[in-house]
Amino acid sequence: MTKPFDVDEIAKKQQIIDGSKRFFRMIGDVVELGKALEPIVSLERAANEAQARLDNEIVQKQMDLNRLIKSRTDWLASVGIKG
Repeated sequence: MTKPFDVDEIAKKQQIIDGSKRFFRMIGDVVELGKALEPIVSLERAANEAQARLDNEIVQKQMDLNRLIKSRTDWLASVGIKG
């Protein structure tokens, strides 16, 4: 006579299998989420870099303008005209 399989052991193994399947599905979902977020993060990074360049250009132009104003004011003062 053969020994019957242990029903509790079978149920425990089935729970492990089911848990593993859920775990690997979650990992797959996380990988898909990462793939979906990658282009968004790339665009945000590019936008930040572009904004920093615009900001730097504005600051540079403002500094240039301030130098011109100071230069004009200094020249006017040197010829006796108050600006």
